[in-house]
Amino acid sequence: MSTHQPSLSHENNPILEKDFYPFPIIDIFCRVIDNYGDIGVCWRLANNLYELVIRYQLGQLQVRENSVIAQVCRHLGSSTFIRTPIRLWVDDLHSFAKIAPNLNPSLNQQILANIHIHQWNTETIQQAVPTAIVIEAFATDLDDCYQAAMTGKTQYWFNLEYLSAEPWVEDFHAQPSIQKNKVPKYFFFPGFTDKTGGLLREPNLIKSLTAFEQNQSAQVDFLSTYVHPNAAHALVRKERLISLFCYPHAPVKALLTSIAQVGIPTTILIPDGVATNTERILNTLSIHNKHILNTINIQRFNFIPQEQFDYLLAICDINFVRGEDSFVRAIWSGKPFIWHIYHQQEDAHLEKLNAWLSNRQQQCPEENSLISLDSLHQLWNQPGENLADLLTHILQPNMLELSHQYHQKYREKLLKNPTLSFSLLNF
Repeated sequence: MSTHQPSLSHENNPILEKDFYPFPIIDIFCRVIDNYGDIGVCWRLANNLYELVIRYQLGQLQVRENSVIAQVCRHLGSSTFIRTPIRLWVDDLHSFAKIAPNLNPSLNQQILANIHIHQWNTETIQQAVPTAIVIEAFATDLDDCYQAAMTGKTQYWFNLEYLSAEPWVEDFHAQPSIQKNKVPKYFFFPGFTDKTGGLLREPNLIKSLTAFEQNQSAQVDFLSTYVHPNAAHALVRKERLISLFCYPHAPVKALLTSIAQVGIPTTILIPDGVATNTERILNTLSIHNKHILNTINIQRFNFIPQEQFDYLLAICDINFVRGEDSFVRAIWSGKPFIWHIYHQQEDAHLEKLNAWLSNRQQQCPEENSLISLDSLHQLWNQPGENLADLLTHILQPNMLELSHQYHQKYREKLLKNPTLSFSLLNF
């Protein structure tokens, strides 16, 4: 979702009477590991924090008197306005450019959407002056020179952890650890309860999605612009739309088999470079089932700007997502989804998956009739013999509608928690 940015040009704007502070106050460090997952979270966090910092300075955001943002702004003085408060350090700008097409990956420094973007390497970090607030995303291990320079400059150092619903997270969330440079590092855990840091979400997100879902013309324009006119035609023909964003080892054959078994004309929307064997599998299946090509259409498309991804999820009947950022956005879409979690050694990812499924059951205990959803998440990540049958069951129209209602209720539960960006600034 695009963020609202205040106008600085109105003649009566009180901002113009203040001194513009030319430096950032928040550094975010990101190493790209999962192609788009890590940078997806960090870019979204940067934009969310930008909007909240601006809103706070305009008096539109209520925080604790001694919160992080209140202390930093008081230190700078009430006559100062921080116009570009966020600096994002990224080690792989080419991967970043996939979700932010206006980014120029050949530049070491640039400003995009009012965010300072810096190439992060051993040379560029040497001259960096640490900010008052430092966010080290996913234990990226800051350079020694930067850590040494933080002393006397950085007031808050956050280690933003990966998202998890495991019970121990609540006990470790926001716990400090004094480092060699004498700056306390706080371990900040995103999560699904009010005892964690919460999830990333823009203030106007749900309202924007609701309006979009009620406007077929906007949906047609979106598909024509960001996917393909064929996808827009499928929507008009009331075909089923499925988005598929998964890791290479996903059990795509089982999904195609199930769609064919259900028999509802379906268009599968797949980004370029994802599930690259899908077309080959479909052609192989068509040897024994010629009608499958009349039921299933695969539509490839280029990666779309991150702020448009929410609309893609909202327009589909069910979404298959991967990693962390897409997973959270699938939750906010309110649509049925299946999560392909990032694989970890010793099956640690399955423990995280089961912890989330258990947490979700606690959030919506009245929905035990949809327990098959839990099994489907598990089998999508660890395929078994019953996967195709379970997919066929969930893809039936009545089950998909029940699943939609369930995900709407689950979203409403999570909307009661503070967002991750607000929790950081209000710490």
